Order: sequence, then structure tokens, then C-alpha cells
Amino acid sequence: WLPDAHSEAPAPISALMSGVLLNVGIYALIRFKTVTDVAAGPEFSSVWLMRFGLLSLGLAAAFLLSQRDYKRMLAYSSVEHTGIVALGLGFGGYWGLLGALLHMINHALTKSMLFLVSGNISLRYHTTEIYGVRGLLKTAPWTGFAFLWGTLALIGLPPFGPFISEFIIFRSGFAAHSTPYAVTGIALLVVVFAGMLASLNHMLYGQPSGPMEARDPLRWSMVPLALNAILLLGFGLTLPAGVRAFLGQVLKTVGVSL
Repeated sequence: WLPDAHSEAPAPISALMSGVLLNVGIYALIRFKTVTDVAAGPEFSSVWLMRFGLLSLGLAAAFLLSQRDYKRMLAYSSVEHTGIVALGLGFGGYWGLLGALLHMINHALTKSMLFLVSGNISLRYHTTEIYGVRGLLKTAPWTGFAFLWGTLALIGLPPFGPFISEFIIFRSGFAAHSTPYAVTGIALLVVVFAGMLASLNHMLYGQPSGPMEARDPLRWSMVPLALNAILLLGFGLTLPAGVRAFLGQVLKTVGVSL
């Protein structure tokens, strides 16, 4: 349902859905894990979370490669990142859960930023088709730069926050001797990386279909985008003490310690 909802919803609603609503669903997964760890042992929930995490990554990778609508592309990316969080929960331990929680924050920042940018793109080009948007950096420079910044963060490149949380998650997978799941997950991320990079290249650097002046719609909308961009870079360089304390308290609540 997620791609259908995102493709029809206004950009601010899509930002809320990906930034807030998905994390509420992931909270249910965390509650599921804490209960089943006590009732059936940690191995039961870990195996199923890792399996469903890879399934989410696989489905997202398949659909992203053939996607023609940039809002649906971002929605399938949310499926991908939910799968990454599920893998972190499945790998378990302090680092697996820490990475999953941190990735929830990073994904919320990244995706809310990109859906807000998508609203500006739609206003400028009057379409949500990937191949209907060309030369975004020329026709709407600030919007194009924000889209580039957010997408590079989304696909997990350093020095942005999602790179750190993904690194922690997959490192915990190797440490937990879940190497097949970790390797498969990384391979699927490479597929997603290639698919999104191809779409990004076309939208940002393609030749505009006709003469268009360089103009960004809704200049004031750059303010929240700039805040998100700064936070994404900041979380990639250092984790504020307040955030560390908050995540530590959450881990204690679910009974995990270093």
C-alpha cells in the first residue's frame, strides 16, 4: 500500500508518513521482538526478522529498478530501509539494536527531506514521472542540490548519517555470525544503489526538454530542507550527547546493554 499512498498524497503528508508513521510500525516490531524473546527465545524472532528484512530489501530492489515515478521510487526506498531496520533487529545484540534505532532516525530525516523536495519538483515540472524531469540542477538549482544531497544520504554514502547506521547494522550481522544474511543484504543494497543513481543522474543532469529559466518554487521551503540536510551531515560526523543518552535509555528499556 505504501507506494500507492505516497504517489497520491501531497508532499507534506508523504513526509509525515515516511518520517513518523513507518517508525510507529517499526515500534510494533520492537515490541514483538521483546515479547517473543521471552516467550520463545531470541533465535525465533531473530530468524524471522532477518528473513523478512531480506524479503523487503529484495522486493524494493526489484521494483526500484523498473520505477518510472519518483514519488513511488522514494516509497519503495522506504520499504528497503524498513528491511534494513528489520535486519538490525534480527542481528540483535547491543550494536544491532543501536544501529536499527539510529537508522530509524536517519531514515526519518532523509525521507521527510526528499518528499518535501519532491513537492517542489512537482510544482516546477508538473509531473511525477522520472523521465519528465531533466536538468533539475539547471532549472531549479537549490531544489536540485537538495535532491542530490538527500539521495546521496538515502543510498548510504558517507559522510551522511544513514551510512553510519547501516555500517553499524551490517557490522553487527558479521559479529553475530549471520554472515549469509549480511552479505545478501549488502548485495541487494548495491542493486538499489545502482537503480537510484541512474534515476538521479537523469533527473539532475539530463537536458531539459525545452527552455526553462532557473527558478526554485517556494523559496521559503528551503528552510526545513536545510535543517534536515545539516542534521544528516551532523549525524554522519558525530552523535550528539543527548541522542546517545536517549538511545541508551531505549536500549535499557528493551533489556539490552553493552
